[in-house]
Amino acid sequence: MTVCGGLVGLKGLKSLWLQDLWLVPGDVLALTALIGLTSLALIHMHEEVYVEAATSLVRSLTQLEYLNLWRCDVDLSSMALLAAVGQLKQLTYLNHEGNAGLTQQGLMQLTGLKRLQMLHVDCNEEVTDHVVDGFWAAVRQCV
Repeated sequence: MTVCGGLVGLKGLKSLWLQDLWLVPGDVLALTALIGLTSLALIHMHEEVYVEAATSLVRSLTQLEYLNLWRCDVDLSSMALLAAVGQLKQLTYLNHEGNAGLTQQGLMQLTGLKRLQMLHVDCNEEVTDHVVDGFWAAVRQCV
């Protein structure tokens, strides 16, 4: 049985923190059954978390308030993934540090997260501190 496959029966689970694991194909998708989660942390996964699986996971966990995908090797250039994250209306904490590909356009897909209080992203040539400041200004305008 996979690490995550063993968790699918825990329907009442509200918080899940997985760190330093070697995932097998299907592990992340198995977590889509945990629709009651309000807090999810996938920290420093040793295998790439495929963007399609991450997108499906985020779409299924609509109650998330806390999402931490630090160093999961997720491709943040995926507009589908960021659009799905942008629909998590309860989200107050988001950490995408340690994942490549975030663009200014992708970051701006998250401006509808009115409850967001904390955002962690890696700055790059396109996503500068100034762009992040602009993101926060846009979030405050939406409130």
